[in-house]
Amino acid sequence: MGVRVAEDPKLMGFALGCLDDPDLIKSELHAFTSTQVSWCEIDDDLPRHPESAPEMTKLWAEMEGWKLAK
Repeated sequence: MGVRVAEDPKLMGFALGCLDDPDLIKSELHAFTSTQVSWCEIDDDLPRHPESAPEMTKLWAEMEGWKLAK
């Protein structure tokens, strides 16, 4: 099951564990890197966010029915 953001239909949130083949999904960013475990080494050039990425905040707000301040 996934959730789409009405204003941005290409943005969707879901758990990778629900996919038959998670390797088919291409990562676009890393979020919550400030709390990553020490043995998890990120070895790519994708954008990194120490906390939530703006796209994720927008998605969670819509899922919960919150209105974000502009």
